[in-house]
Amino acid sequence: MASPPHSAALPGSDGLHGPYLGPHALRATAATNALDHEADIAKVQEWLRHANIATTRIYDRRSMRPEDSPMFKASY
Repeated sequence: MASPPHSAALPGSDGLHGPYLGPHALRATAATNALDHEADIAKVQEWLRHANIATTRIYDRRSMRPEDSPMFKASY
């Protein structure tokens, strides 16, 4: 059986199969989810086998949360 095409959707437009989630999408989702749930970024880097921590930081959205912003912590 041939592997699915590298596209955003499965062939067939019946709407029953949803979007195609390949190994890279699942890997990115797992890494982002782990980091969102306070996983150690160094452990995620090791798990993903990234040579550079900057590559792993792509998946880290924690710094984008309002409660992590210095403006959120400012008292007026």
